[in-house]
Amino acid sequence: RAQSMVTAVGWLTLLLATSFASRIPLKIISMSSTRYTGLSGVRRGQSRVSDAEKERGRVRAEPRQHGGRGGPVVMWFRRDLRVEDNRALVKAAEAKHGIIPLFVWSPEEERESAPGAAARVWLRAVLEDLNKTLTERYSNPLIVRTAASAAEALGQVIKETGATRIIFNKVHEPSIIERDKNLLGKLHTIFQDSGLVAEIDQVDGSHVLYTPKMIEMPVGQYRGGHWGTLTPFMRSIAKLPKPKRPIPPPRTLPRAEVNLSSSAIEQTIVHWDGEWGDKNSPMRWGGPVSKWESDMMGRWGSDAGTEYGGRERMRMFLEIDLGRYEATRSNADIRAELSSHGHSPVSVLSPYLRWGQMYKMEMYITRVLSTG
Repeated sequence: RAQSMVTAVGWLTLLLATSFASRIPLKIISMSSTRYTGLSGVRRGQSRVSDAEKERGRVRAEPRQHGGRGGPVVMWFRRDLRVEDNRALVKAAEAKHGIIPLFVWSPEEERESAPGAAARVWLRAVLEDLNKTLTERYSNPLIVRTAASAAEALGQVIKETGATRIIFNKVHEPSIIERDKNLLGKLHTIFQDSGLVAEIDQVDGSHVLYTPKMIEMPVGQYRGGHWGTLTPFMRSIAKLPKPKRPIPPPRTLPRAEVNLSSSAIEQTIVHWDGEWGDKNSPMRWGGPVSKWESDMMGRWGSDAGTEYGGRERMRMFLEIDLGRYEATRSNADIRAELSSHGHSPVSVLSPYLRWGQMYKMEMYITRVLSTG
């Protein structure tokens, strides 16, 4: 049983740490707290930022003062829709001039990786839960904006509020890394045109246990091996220090004194017209939407799509169901049945991980560090 536990924990660690590591080596943006001045396009004490530097997203950082130059801070939520163990959010909480929690809905920009109908239903529940937490705990509701691109939405918020700082967590998907590189140049232009001295903080450490660069595998080192194989992955991370422990949520998130409009979450994320499925989807199935939604979400229980629901499911899996994982993980026909007593051979945590509601650090600490 102990050996099965170790193997199962190894697979969990692999899942949490390297969802996209099979596509590495990656050129990861190296940028944090970069300051731009919109008046001249020159960083204080630095030479003019070249177009090549902006494209690469490798503009060197300089010492900064928290809170920018008097404008509010935009906390841009992406694949980290939670308040627990959110390093960008904790950093944003240091702001002196108020915080704007922002989520951008830009499915056109996502292209082939845009969420489908089922993922949108789950995302709606996630955003409603995040908005409830931000409102009840911090009196600072989530702003949802729809745009063709994140750059467009962020530009609108900057112009409407005079925000002088944008903070967001780094995402390690190759397509998003490339998109972020282009985003930096666009944001530089927006700040420059607005005449603002601004900072952009891209925070690492909230998306994976280990960054792909830390554990990249030399091509050809393992015959037939890849990052879907547990053994080379475990050998690689065995040489690394243990991941950082989770950090608590901020105590306060001061609200920026601005008046911003926000799109209705339900109407923005899920557009339905009484049929089963998203009306924008090429796949149309008959049946009432309400039944389809309730059937799907009901599989995860009454707390589906909430941070609390994710933590409870993680607890049940680690305490009750993990012992069955090794014996049943290769059976593709296993049906995941959830109840208050667990009884599922798989974790059923993927939608929580997809939108960053589950903070993988806590899962690692709970199971691995507690057992030595």
